Amino acid sequence: MMAFKAVLLSIFAVTMTSTATLAQAADSKENRDKLLSNPVIRQNVLEGAADSGVIVEHPCASMDYVARPTVFIYEALDFDDEGFATKGAWKETIDAKGCGMTRILNVAVIVEGPRKLHFATIFPGNTHAGVKLQEDTLDYAIDAALKAGGAREKDCKVHYIKDTQYLGDDGPPAPTTTLAPWHELWTIETCKYVYLVPMKFRPTPDRIDFNADTASIKIGPRGAI
Repeated sequence: MMAFKAVLLSIFAVTMTSTATLAQAADSKENRDKLLSNPVIRQNVLEGAADSGVIVEHPCASMDYVARPTVFIYEALDFDDEGFATKGAWKETIDAKGCGMTRILNVAVIVEGPRKLHFATIFPGNTHAGVKLQEDTLDYAIDAALKAGGAREKDCKVHYIKDTQYLGDDGPPAPTTTLAPWHELWTIETCKYVYLVPMKFRPTPDRIDFNADTASIKIGPRGAI
């Protein structure tokens, strides 16, 4: 998993020790509602958002974090007879505002077992890439940006995904898959520069292929774009 807490991503595990906030319920919807409203989870989601690279690199003491009321389910949630989640994963989206900045931040929550959850700060913005695909593309996208920049910052150790924008589908799905190809624009920030990197994704039956349109990468001073 991704673990670049100081620059881009962070991962932390939390063991749920209280059963009072996850009371037994007859149906999965009630169980899910109780799980998602658990105050320990709510707190850790907001802490995960604050660990996003764009916040770490642009600190703001007055930043306000508000989690959106709906979540995106990566993997359906299953519960045991006591009402504890045993399987599943979802994405929380948090709107952050402060110091003249507005950011869309994301945190993935993965169920590792009854009363144990895993939190991962993932790419900001509205990328359609899931957690695994983000892991697979992270180094590739940064390398593409740095190569486009040449030797501008050979000693720079700061490079992270500042933002992602889903720009649309590129036609219908292939006959062998249900997912349509799509393209996005990723913003990568380094010590002195910002790189706008067009990314393309092509689903296949067993994976999602990706590539950067290196000829179209735009570069500007940090803070200018």
